[in-house]
Amino acid sequence: MASYLTLMQEVKLRGEVIEGILTRQLTLIYDQPTVEALFLQLRLVLESIALGSLVAHQEDFDNMRAKMRAHHKPIGLLNALEKHHPKFYPEPVIQEPGEGMIKTKTNLVPRPDDYLTKTEFESCYGACSEYLHVTNPLVGDKIVLYATTDENGTAPDWEFDPALESWRELPDDPLGPGFNRSMVWNGEALFLFDKALVDSPGGADGPSYTRAARYQNGAWTALPTADTIGPGPELVDGHRLIAPVLGYADGGTNNNFGRCIPYGAVFDTTANEWSELPKAPRQGRKGIWVNGGVSDTDLVARSTRGPFFDATADEWFDLPPLDPETDPDSNDANNQTFIARRAASIGDAIMVVGGAEYGPGGGALLADAYIWTP
Repeated sequence: MASYLTLMQEVKLRGEVIEGILTRQLTLIYDQPTVEALFLQLRLVLESIALGSLVAHQEDFDNMRAKMRAHHKPIGLLNALEKHHPKFYPEPVIQEPGEGMIKTKTNLVPRPDDYLTKTEFESCYGACSEYLHVTNPLVGDKIVLYATTDENGTAPDWEFDPALESWRELPDDPLGPGFNRSMVWNGEALFLFDKALVDSPGGADGPSYTRAARYQNGAWTALPTADTIGPGPELVDGHRLIAPVLGYADGGTNNNFGRCIPYGAVFDTTANEWSELPKAPRQGRKGIWVNGGVSDTDLVARSTRGPFFDATADEWFDLPPLDPETDPDSNDANNQTFIARRAASIGDAIMVVGGAEYGPGGGALLADAYIWTP
């Protein structure tokens, strides 16, 4: 019960952040990141609502949370949650006084219609994901615009030439409909990574392995599929594209894969081969999600702590605590105290701004900021 109450306290705090943004009490430097922050908070609220019924089952909760962060398909997620818990979606009620002289009991009456339905949840979650995950990587002296999911129908990818001030539609990729799409440019070619768009990704349809394709000289080429289920590689290190993500998943209790499958991997663009992360610490451990690394030319940060990968030496190092005195650890599970933050790579630095701290005694927004350089 304490874990569920903590999760709901987080929802309330995020609601306050959303209200602050809508009333212009909370703003960032300019409008675009302010709107993005609003959509991010709303999507995290929806995730907490969807996962609330699993909070008492830590292993299932961790597996499902990892799946939600790995892709953005609301219908598939809700189907998977229904298999874990058929009545996972909360049913709102109105508390009315009981009958009789001594009203020691109350009646719980179903709420009529003024609440977020499951259909509205799907629509809202999908809209948040689309807004937050439309990306435009630089490709040499051009820009590529692509959507990260085909769940609402396939759409063409586009290339913009700043010199000509013109757009050109890219050919259809050879992978077919997918989700969790990402692209990266290594100086020679554009690489696409995604997951196959199926009815039950990570569930009845099996693990959602990372697919790959290369776009070069005006044509796409399909590449081998990775034995990994995490996000696509982001870190560029010469001829290597690296997904520096520690952790494994086995599918949980209901859709067990029969083995632990890693989140991270390395793709060699010369040999067209996948390999495991070199010297990965905590090999084979489930339930961890650490994502970050550096190379001579690139920096990727999706976590604020934990082992980061140094591609220049194929070694791992611990990112120092944000503040050794006041922030020694993100989570204190024994006391049900948690700190949630987000990291972003900006040039050759990692930037962390704000966050939230919450626990049995309530919660508070964090107003501190940190920057780290290799």
